[in-house]
Amino acid sequence: MAGTDPDSVVALRQGNALFGNGEYEQAVAAYLVALRGGFRSSLLFHNMGVSFYRMQRFSEAKAAFNKSSQDMAFFDLAMLNLALVAVRENNLGKAVKYLQAVDAQRSPERVYTAAQTLLQRINSEQALRAEPLILFVFGSFGYEDTGVSDNQDTVTPEGNSFTDLSAYGAWRGLGRSAHYLDIFGTAYVLENSEQNAIGLKLATAGLEWGGAGMAWSRKLSASYSRMALNDKNYQSSLELMPWLRWRANRRHTFTWRYQWQWQQSLAQEFDSTRGERHRARFSFRYGRPLHGTRLIAEWEENKRDLFVDAIAVYAPRRWLWRAEYRAPLFSGNATLRLDYRRSEDNLGDRTERQDERRIAVWRWERALGKAFEFGVEYEYFSQDSTQAVYTFDRHRLSLLWTWQYLHNKR
Repeated sequence: MAGTDPDSVVALRQGNALFGNGEYEQAVAAYLVALRGGFRSSLLFHNMGVSFYRMQRFSEAKAAFNKSSQDMAFFDLAMLNLALVAVRENNLGKAVKYLQAVDAQRSPERVYTAAQTLLQRINSEQALRAEPLILFVFGSFGYEDTGVSDNQDTVTPEGNSFTDLSAYGAWRGLGRSAHYLDIFGTAYVLENSEQNAIGLKLATAGLEWGGAGMAWSRKLSASYSRMALNDKNYQSSLELMPWLRWRANRRHTFTWRYQWQWQQSLAQEFDSTRGERHRARFSFRYGRPLHGTRLIAEWEENKRDLFVDAIAVYAPRRWLWRAEYRAPLFSGNATLRLDYRRSEDNLGDRTERQDERRIAVWRWERALGKAFEFGVEYEYFSQDSTQAVYTFDRHRLSLLWTWQYLHNKR
């Protein structure tokens, strides 16, 4: 470059080598020497911006990316980088504007794909934060047929129709834009046509505090619930649950949660029982969030101290492996899910029961306007157990519907 100090070219090369090795602070020092020597290039400003971003010096990163954006060859990449800075500064509105400036025809494919992926995630976060009043109503009805395997005294009725209805409502208050507080309530009713089958009623009320970033999400919820089978069988629960999720990238997600629960139950056949339950759960997910294949692995261990006539330690363990594929179909979305589950119920120092479950689910859903969603689902369920009364197969066909109400006065 004419008028450029030869030492600045040497400094530039040193800066590029340091940048490639991840030594960002030394790279910036070398780039500043090159700038003072009169060297100017979009690549230099881009590398400086990335270095400042890695050092979490976001205002300086923005200045460098803005300079690199003056070259149209770097414009789209600069917009993507400025959006990343805006996300770190918790300014999602500005991040969206930067991402919308990335042109599909002009930008490299990987830059455009990364911009669209980030835009999709930001839109999901904004939808989560935007609505202060939320109401969902879910319902399904259908028929299930149970084929008993090697046992005629199964606890599940052989065939019956069912109807269930649930509602979830929450008022969402926002402090800082990255956090929310929900006051929520749920209600659930299940009715079976079989005379001896369960008719379940469940109500829950609670609080949930949470925050969501592009990598880390966290929640803390506290709730009280009461479940009734009939007038003489009920269960009350108080629950506290912290929840933490780390999204390594758009494909890998790790989730951990710990659940503490106090329960009191009254049943016709038994005296009143009460106790504590501790449950730790870890899960790993791999796959794209909307379409494509996801692989899920979960491990869960419970410890429950029940007080009846004496103290007993009840420690069930659960394992889950799941493969899921989702794709567009007939103006809707189709999902195929395959589950394999193992569980052990341990009482004291002995294993009381071991179960293996194999589940296949096919579901198709389609939105009908902004508020309604309709779907159909088929489920095949097969369970083998060391206690023969819990061994059975089941086929279940359901029609599903969802209605949602989102209100925002902001």
